[in-house]
Amino acid sequence: MVKGDKLASEAFERVKTHLVANGVDLEQTTPTVGPWLTFDPKAERFTGTLSEEANKLVKREYRAPYVIPDQV
Repeated sequence: MVKGDKLASEAFERVKTHLVANGVDLEQTTPTVGPWLTFDPKAERFTGTLSEEANKLVKREYRAPYVIPDQV
């Protein structure tokens, strides 16, 4: 999916540059890209394929008194 998307491809190239600059040998450690996700900024939720799993990672369950309110 990265090869067909100019912005994603450019971002991935920046990540690879960063990894190499920090001593990561890309011949030995192959980068792995996760699934492509779409995001609804107004609802602040992922939509589409795998959205249910992704939305579980947006916010976790906190224990009192360390609770973050829904509206900040």
